Amino acid sequence: MYIRLLFPSTGATNGWNIRSVGGPTNTMEHRRVIKRVSAPAEQGVPAVLQRAAERLQAVLEADVVFASVVGENDTLHCLGITPAEKVRFAPVSLGAFPDRVAMLDDERLSQFDRSYVRPVGSLVVTVPVRGGDGCRALVTAVVGEAPDEQTLRFLDAWAGLLGERIDGERTREALDVRAATIGRLREVLDVALGTTSEAVAAIDLDGRIIRWNPGCERLYGWSVEEALGTTLPMVDPVRYAAMISLVRQIAANGTIGRIPGLTHRTAAGRILQVHATMMPLFDEDGDVYGVVAVLHDEVSSLHHSDATPPAVTEAALARLTAPVTAVSGFVQLLRREDALHDPAVREGVLRGLERRCREIADISDELRLATRLLESDPDLRLSAGDPCRAVHRALERVSEIGGRNVTTDMTEGLTVNADQDCLEGAVTGLLRGLLRSNAEDISITVVVRPEGDGVALVFGANAVESVGVSQHPESGLGIHLARLCAQVHGGRFAVRCERDATEIRLFMPAGMPAN
Repeated sequence: MYIRLLFPSTGATNGWNIRSVGGPTNTMEHRRVIKRVSAPAEQGVPAVLQRAAERLQAVLEADVVFASVVGENDTLHCLGITPAEKVRFAPVSLGAFPDRVAMLDDERLSQFDRSYVRPVGSLVVTVPVRGGDGCRALVTAVVGEAPDEQTLRFLDAWAGLLGERIDGERTREALDVRAATIGRLREVLDVALGTTSEAVAAIDLDGRIIRWNPGCERLYGWSVEEALGTTLPMVDPVRYAAMISLVRQIAANGTIGRIPGLTHRTAAGRILQVHATMMPLFDEDGDVYGVVAVLHDEVSSLHHSDATPPAVTEAALARLTAPVTAVSGFVQLLRREDALHDPAVREGVLRGLERRCREIADISDELRLATRLLESDPDLRLSAGDPCRAVHRALERVSEIGGRNVTTDMTEGLTVNADQDCLEGAVTGLLRGLLRSNAEDISITVVVRPEGDGVALVFGANAVESVGVSQHPESGLGIHLARLCAQVHGGRFAVRCERDATEIRLFMPAGMPAN
């Protein structure tokens, strides 16, 4: 489908006139194709809006055209502008503009004029771009002469097509973010399970073993060749149906399941009491095709309290519980055509996926750092630096702080000889752990001061109700990361928890100890 504009062959006093909205008309000599819906489009909403601004400027011979997307709370964010050297206006409320194609009068121009000074005698045309059930964008053009009524009606039709294009781009973006989030999740899972010494088995929805790591060989006695393709060799055959039902339930719920007291057997016939942590496995399309199980012998490994590989893996899985549950729900929702093409639902899901993708990326960064520090001879890039700088950067990175009350009392100019990236990562993980393990009314204190032959970093959290950071499952990875940072640098680490307060002390020596 085409929309065509007819331009007079000589200068016109009334702008331009509508000739047709429909298929191509070859007899028209002075026309311009503004939009061909079937043509390949630019990728992304910003590119679509930039191109729309450029086209409208050419058609209206406008001084400047702003193309803005409607964000949260009906706030306009300028994404497209032409000419390029013009200054983008600051975010403003959509409520300041009419809900249909219109010329703005002087009274309604006040908010717009604060961001852009119009040429004397110019006028402003606003074109709301609607899609689905609401306004998606606003195109605003500063023109020298007022378009006629036919022109305004055409702009309304053009805006409808632009709204369809924006909805299409947002749908594509939602699917892209879904794929990226699943990819992040699989990456974190691979890191967590690929570096652990624990028993890890992947099981499909029919109970067949599709992954069997060396930890499983040590725990159960079957080699990889013997276990792959078999049906739950460690489970009594009379319990196959119940175990497969449990696997399918965890896969269907999209959550992490922790199942204690499972009775398993080894290749030699010995009976084990096993604690299993199970997580759904996603393929590239977001389909769940099985679960991955981290298996502990309850007798020989009741609890890992130190920063050991098993404890770090368990902490990473605990941190992934909320993102996995959310991503599973979002993925299933976006598989429904009605949800995918419902703008309100899709935008909410898209924001949720983007938030979870950032959260999974944070977990990935912390887990990779912990894995590096767990090596027998970790590669530390030592340099002298002020620990206060690491704290400042960590506070900037931790988005969860939001409006929380954070008080700092830091002695600037101190020096520790440390891997500065490691220290920053440990402080970042520690702050995230404190924020996750306390209520919304938490207040955080950070103190950095000289102490003996080094520097003490003291983190405090005070709240009306606090479960205690050392007992909270989502704080574990940050705690382990800070403990590992202290260990590899020859420092000290301690946690003190009370009912309404938590204090964490990270001591870093001024210099690395001699080997």
